[in-house]
Amino acid sequence: MEIHQGGILKSTKDRLSSALHRAYSELMGFARNPPTALRDRSVMFIDGENILLRYEAMVAAGRRSSGIIKHSVGRYVWDEEIFSSPRECPYRICYYTAAAGDDDALETLRSEIAKLHFGGRSGTERFSEGTLTPFVFKKEVRRTKTKSVDINLTTDLLRTAYSGAVEHVIVLSGDGDYLPVYEEVMRRGVRVTVGAFSSGLNPLIPPRVDLFWDLDLEFFARLPT
Repeated sequence: MEIHQGGILKSTKDRLSSALHRAYSELMGFARNPPTALRDRSVMFIDGENILLRYEAMVAAGRRSSGIIKHSVGRYVWDEEIFSSPRECPYRICYYTAAAGDDDALETLRSEIAKLHFGGRSGTERFSEGTLTPFVFKKEVRRTKTKSVDINLTTDLLRTAYSGAVEHVIVLSGDGDYLPVYEEVMRRGVRVTVGAFSSGLNPLIPPRVDLFWDLDLEFFARLPT
């Protein structure tokens, strides 16, 4: 994915009219359900291809998973207990991925992802705050990474930042190609948290976002000291 200040960012700015802002807010549910609590001012975006690739690489290297991990090999991965309190949960979690196959195969994957919960455990009590919102795109070859995920996640992330409906975005991806997008979002006054695995992490990400979230600690058992 190649993103330049004079390219996709500028063209996206030019297209974001006030009418589009209103339409997008309604689509995301903000206009119908105005956010009130702090958690309602944040949205998470997951690069499912990146997260799955890095998770499976770490499992292949011998790391043992922990938590309530929902994993379908080559399709998706998610931790249903990733948050430690309901207040940490975002308003919505958007999961972007791509898959080979016909329309029925894509719809099956979309339905499976839509059943995945997000929540966590506070003490001995488990809580669930909602389910993932899937965005599944078609690709021709199973083992290749597509541009569809990168482009659509970037577009939705920028639209969300420009809508003025959120104060905080969380992106799960270790891909450094999103860095110019993060910088643009932060210039809009929106706080950016990025979560990623150590495997394949672009080292420029942690120092250049507001907060870095080490997903190794959420998805895997601690390494012996």
